[in-house]
Amino acid sequence: MSEGIKIMKDGKKIHLHGKNEFKRKLLGVERAFFRFPNANVIMVAKIKGSVSEDQLKAALFKVRKKHPFLGVRISLDDDYIAWFTPEGVPEFLVQIYPRTTNDEWIQKVVEEHKNTLSAETGPLIRFVLLKSPECSDLIITAHHSICDGLSLAYLVRDIMFYMGYPDREVEFLNPPPVDEDNIPVSISGNLLFRIGMNIINKWWEKKKIFFDMDDYKELHRTFWKKNSSHILAWGLTESQTSALSSRCHEEK
Repeated sequence: MSEGIKIMKDGKKIHLHGKNEFKRKLLGVERAFFRFPNANVIMVAKIKGSVSEDQLKAALFKVRKKHPFLGVRISLDDDYIAWFTPEGVPEFLVQIYPRTTNDEWIQKVVEEHKNTLSAETGPLIRFVLLKSPECSDLIITAHHSICDGLSLAYLVRDIMFYMGYPDREVEFLNPPPVDEDNIPVSISGNLLFRIGMNIINKWWEKKKIFFDMDDYKELHRTFWKKNSSHILAWGLTESQTSALSSRCHEEK
């Protein structure tokens, strides 16, 4: 079991290792996203000024220790039950590029959206840093089985915290609680849909039809041949952001 970081810049690789004991079965929608062809969730943090690679490296090492999902992959047991496991998970990757324009991040996000994460080898997250002395963009791409957009917002907060306070010790979090009764068993709550899927699953099992990693890669390629990704970007001023936040609190 390993956890670490590999920062790639001009051929330089840095390895850090620790330990992660988190392991549990995928449930509900988590399982549906396992081999979904459009399962990436992306968050971009715009950071004023240049970002120290050493500080970023240290911060990412700490958040990986804090959040168990950052150091797992998905494995199938003999009964084809999917599990989150830290066993054999390699370092996660930070790719660093020079930042040349203010909207360069948009094209990078489009590329990241189409570039699948290898759920079976892990880790289920990767990072791109567009760096310049004036401003830097940190692009985080994660697999939807381990997070949603709000999760990545909290992750950005933690990364920035440890970059700003590098001497702070890691606050270890317990694995998220699981209540199987409150997790949907499928993307659709429709009873007929679930019955139909059960019939198909039993028929596939009887006929020895299995959906393996090669099938998933072909599905992913076919999906992106027929679909495209576009970014609609706009910004809010500080006063507009405050007004939006206040209105959200009013409306609960």
